[in-house]
Amino acid sequence: MNTVLSLIVLIQQNNLKDDNYYLIARYILNHLSVIETISIQKMADDCHMSTNTILRFCHLLGFQSFRNFKSQLLSTMKTRTLQLKEKNAHFDFQNCMNAMKMMTAEFQEETFTHQLQEVVDLIQTYKKIYIYGATYPLALCQSFIEDMAILGIPVKVIQFSYHPSKIDVPEGVHIIISYSGRFLESNRDTYQQILNHSQSTVLISHKNDYHHTTQYDIKLPSTKSSYYDDFILMYIMDYLTVQCSQHFL
Repeated sequence: MNTVLSLIVLIQQNNLKDDNYYLIARYILNHLSVIETISIQKMADDCHMSTNTILRFCHLLGFQSFRNFKSQLLSTMKTRTLQLKEKNAHFDFQNCMNAMKMMTAEFQEETFTHQLQEVVDLIQTYKKIYIYGATYPLALCQSFIEDMAILGIPVKVIQFSYHPSKIDVPEGVHIIISYSGRFLESNRDTYQQILNHSQSTVLISHKNDYHHTTQYDIKLPSTKSSYYDDFILMYIMDYLTVQCSQHFL
C-alpha cells in the first residue's frame, strides 16, 4: 500500500546506514500506539536531534508540518486496523493449505501448521521481531511489518552489507529467511553471532543442512517452481498476522 505508514516502513527497512531519518522511522514504529500524544519536541528530545530534523523528515514524506504528518498517519492507522479485522473475518486457512498442496511435490500440513503456531506463540510472548535476509525476499514482508506495527509489535529488518561487522542481538523473536541457504552461507559469521546469543531464533528455509541449528524451524516444502516460494512466504506472513491480530486487536 502507498500510505504514510508504508513509506515509514520503507525508510526503516533501508538500514545499511542508521542515519537520522532511519532513527526517526524506527522511533515512530516503536511508539505507534501512543503517537497521537507525542509532540514534535518530545520526538526530537527522545531521538536526540532538533525539531528541524523532524520537520525535514515530514517534508521528505510530502507533508508541510508535523501536525499534518501525524494527522495522516493516524488516519492510516485507523484504516489499517479496519483492514486487519476484515482480513481476520475472511481468512480461510484450509483454502491456503489446499493451494500450497497444489504447488508442492510433498506437503506435510500438520507439521507445517505446528511450526507456524510455535512462531505465533513466540511473537505473542516477546512482542518484538527481528527479520534477517537478502533484500529480496525481505521486500515481501512489507505488509507484515506494517500490520505488526499496528498491533504494537515492532519489526526491525536487518540487512547486511558486504563488510562483516558485529551485530546486536537483543531479546525478541529473530526470524532468518533464506530460501536456498545462500544467504546463510554468505553470512556464516553473522549467522553464528545470532545463534550464540541464544535468543528465540526461527529459520525459514528449504535447506536441510541448517535446520535444527536454530531453536525453531519453518521448513519450506519443495515446490514445483521457485516462483511458488514467494507465495508460500507471503502465506506464512499472513498466517502470523491473522493469528497475532486475534490476540492483540
